[in-house]
Amino acid sequence: MIQVLAASGSAPFTIETLGKGALLNSNGSLNADGSLVNGNSDNLRYEISNINNNQGTFTLSVRRGDDNTKGKIILESFNDLSLDPNSGNYIERVVGNQYNSKTTDGDGSIYIKTVGEYVNRSKYVRVSAVNTPTLNYLGTDGISVNSDSAGVNYSGSLPTSGQSGSFYSATGKNYPDNRQAKYFENITNTDTQGLVGANYADSISILGNKDEYVFNIVSAPGLIYDYGTHKTQLDSIISLAETRGDCISVVDLEQYGATVSNVVAAASNVNSSYAAGYWPWLQTASSTGKNVWIPASVVIPGVYAFTDGAAAPWFAPAGLTRGGISDVIQAERKLTRTQRDTLYKSNINPIATFPGAGISVFGENITKEI
Repeated sequence: MIQVLAASGSAPFTIETLGKGALLNSNGSLNADGSLVNGNSDNLRYEISNINNNQGTFTLSVRRGDDNTKGKIILESFNDLSLDPNSGNYIERVVGNQYNSKTTDGDGSIYIKTVGEYVNRSKYVRVSAVNTPTLNYLGTDGISVNSDSAGVNYSGSLPTSGQSGSFYSATGKNYPDNRQAKYFENITNTDTQGLVGANYADSISILGNKDEYVFNIVSAPGLIYDYGTHKTQLDSIISLAETRGDCISVVDLEQYGATVSNVVAAASNVNSSYAAGYWPWLQTASSTGKNVWIPASVVIPGVYAFTDGAAAPWFAPAGLTRGGISDVIQAERKLTRTQRDTLYKSNINPIATFPGAGISVFGENITKEI
């Protein structure tokens, strides 16, 4: 969140990033070239320009956090903005001021409530407050500038031209300090990406609204069925798919490093025609350049999407053509034919590695007839 300043030292309006957390925000310190000391491509910054005192308008630009004064990277600009609520270019109307809030209804159901009057048209920021609105900026003659109730000319409420700044002071974490985020092959039975299984409960409940949320695949990479602390939430996801009746849940049955017998045992506890399990884990390159292991549910929705786009949706997302998995380096295990048969008979879809043919889904099981 940042307050944009006027020449008088007041803050005519406040803007904030749509996304939360330090990732989108920097500390505001600048290098000599105008770049942010801790700026990167995920940070956002703003700039005010083109002040027109005669009309009471200005331009707000949203810039990328890794640019500098001579090399500005402008993500979006809003021209001829006004602080006059009666203007068609009123800043809240043009940029937007809405945010979503998780709310519990009287019957105990959880839903997302939209707060704010104006739809967000910016992809990056919203106006969280207009502190000094300039109602009817121009007089009845269309030329003279009106004043506020204290007799101060409205032009003094306009933001200062040329000012720029970054969004900062983001606080809070998505997990308490006594837990550490676990990713990829390091997922444990107590922490997954810094969250415990119970943190998923409200999101699962919210997705039950078929009219608002339309999807045909639901998965939660990082939740492992064989972990006692994850089983409850994965059962809820499976139940969600069953209740909706219009989607399938892709469930990861076992942790990295498990054996065929481990996976078979885990699958024996799942009984639903709206769930599908795949194994083994796969290796891919992360954004840091490091190769990491990921559960199958990360890539399987992409296999489904490819099949739907390439042929009729009733074709099985399996085999060397429709079940091919791209952008993976290798599978955790190169399954033998006997192991593939064992998995398939246990209603687990094996991911096979064939010399010269790559890595493919080699089954079309739901978890049980399940």
